[in-house]
Amino acid sequence: MTFVVFAVAGVGMAQDDEMLRQVKAQTSILFEGDKAADFTGKRIDGTSVSLSDYSGKVVLLTFWGSWCGPCRQELHTDNLPATIAEFADNNDFVFLPIANKDTRESLIAFFDSPNGKAAYSYLRPITLVDTNRDIFNLYAKSGVPRTVVVGRDGKIVYVGLGATESGLKAIAAAIRGELAKQTR
Repeated sequence: MTFVVFAVAGVGMAQDDEMLRQVKAQTSILFEGDKAADFTGKRIDGTSVSLSDYSGKVVLLTFWGSWCGPCRQELHTDNLPATIAEFADNNDFVFLPIANKDTRESLIAFFDSPNGKAAYSYLRPITLVDTNRDIFNLYAKSGVPRTVVVGRDGKIVYVGLGATESGLKAIAAAIRGELAKQTR
């Protein structure tokens, strides 16, 4: 199976977005409106985390890899983190990055590198290790970076690929919309 990495490099925002929509349709397993697949994964420190631990909360899943340039670009402080910064103090929001195909050791090496320490240290305590793609394979066939917003009801409200400007706005809008809903 081929593993696709997405890098959108400015042939025009509308063309980029259309290309990503087509690739999303071909590579996704779960889409908007589907119930999110529950999973259990481990962080670098060995702590187990399940999606079901966050029932009733809005969860942003980001599938990335330390080996993936577009993933690192998306997770750099000026992109996705800047987009979701407004939700950081909201106890009903959870950001859950999932390191696709990385091992615990490769992540430690990445986070201990000068670049990892400088720009990505915020990911170290919260990233799940998905060496064999067990979690990723519940959501997609291929393609990172991939972002999934899970609503309070456990259903997917957004699936996106890459860090386009319109994609970052859509992520923030999806999170905002779900946080505005009252829990039952």
